[in-house]
Amino acid sequence: MGKTQQFTTVLSDATDVTKTIEDANEQARLLADIASNYAQAKQYSQAMQLTQVVDNVDPKFQVLMKIARQYLKVKDMQNFREVLSQALEISLGTKDATNKAQKIAQIAGLYAKAKQYDRAMQLVGNIQNIDNYSPKAEALAIIASNYNTDGQKDKALNILSQALQVAKATKCSLWKS
Repeated sequence: MGKTQQFTTVLSDATDVTKTIEDANEQARLLADIASNYAQAKQYSQAMQLTQVVDNVDPKFQVLMKIARQYLKVKDMQNFREVLSQALEISLGTKDATNKAQKIAQIAGLYAKAKQYDRAMQLVGNIQNIDNYSPKAEALAIIASNYNTDGQKDKALNILSQALQVAKATKCSLWKS
């Protein structure tokens, strides 16, 4: 039995044991950790299957983001978009405004990393700023950074200027000059 097969067997056994845990939050956290390990081992279908049984939205969201990053790494853009679509569905259903905004900002940042700037900017439009915290400004800064890395300096400066305007408008303490 090869190392990959041994690893998969251990994860399968861990999944079975974890499903017997009565504390729902602990079970969700552990199942999310196992799904994350499957994703890291490039066992994406097993990882996605496990995310379906994770009820707690925060661990489920984080695993989906990890799986999306793995798909981006191997340039599987169809699965990348499908997984991010699921992550977005979770984020839009999040009741806490701060948590919701942070999740959408993370998704926008990952789209920017994939050079899907239009989609990233579209998502930024859905981000609501909270008091003196601006996840929208953070997302715009990430998009600007990706434009810069991509050699598109003018677009990077334009987006960064937007980020600064948003941060100033929300009196975001992270961006005070």
